[in-house]
Amino acid sequence: MRFHPPRSLGIVAALLLLLAPSAGASAHDLWITTIADGDAVRAVVNFGHPAEREAPDLHRLLDLVLISPGGATSLREGTLGEQRIDGAPVLVSQRFAVPAAGAVLAGRYDNGYWVKTPHGYRKASKRLFPGAEDSLWAVKFAKTLLGPGAYATVVGHELELVPLDDPFRLAAGAPLRIRVLFRGTALANAAVELGDGVSPIADKDIPRFRSGSDGVAALPIDRRGPFVLAVDYRAAGKDPALAASDYYNATLAFRLR
Repeated sequence: MRFHPPRSLGIVAALLLLLAPSAGASAHDLWITTIADGDAVRAVVNFGHPAEREAPDLHRLLDLVLISPGGATSLREGTLGEQRIDGAPVLVSQRFAVPAAGAVLAGRYDNGYWVKTPHGYRKASKRLFPGAEDSLWAVKFAKTLLGPGAYATVVGHELELVPLDDPFRLAAGAPLRIRVLFRGTALANAAVELGDGVSPIADKDIPRFRSGSDGVAALPIDRRGPFVLAVDYRAAGKDPALAASDYYNATLAFRLR
């Protein structure tokens, strides 16, 4: 989720450092969808929330990759430009054919350093505001399942949502089990948010499901359509001279037809 006032930082899990939500901070999600283009598709990079969309910064998008059993293909270095879809500013990739099975899209986004000043949050490091009340570095990871079999792919992002069940083949009424991984280790007590990336919903009303000691949360899948799952984690900063904490966000998206 992108750090930007006025939404709460959200709920974070306690593996390295447990911190309470910060009242003037906000978080925006990065998630990837697709649009049809003839017999191919294009990747769509979304940023913000359904009720508060922002244009993703191409220069902060570190990579956008199509991963399948046949290998990985970068979509970041091709034609990737800003467009508006349904009124929202997004980045749209070149056309590509969806592999027959087990394919995912994955992206990483550096949202930079933030400090809290008497006038609100500013996009700068602690080096310029050494007395900042709060400071952090924010990074976002996004993963999208393109069809059956893709659920088993572990991309290796620092923070990642990994399904233990195939949502495309889930039995009616069965929950979808999701494991939250931070640097490859199961993250307990993480709050996994459940949404669709389309419907505006107040932060307090977002459904959240906690992971157990094994890092697994069970989410109800009781409809068709788009799903966007999200999780945040805030840990002690790797470079405290620049930011007191590092703020991670990861999303998992898929569409059930």
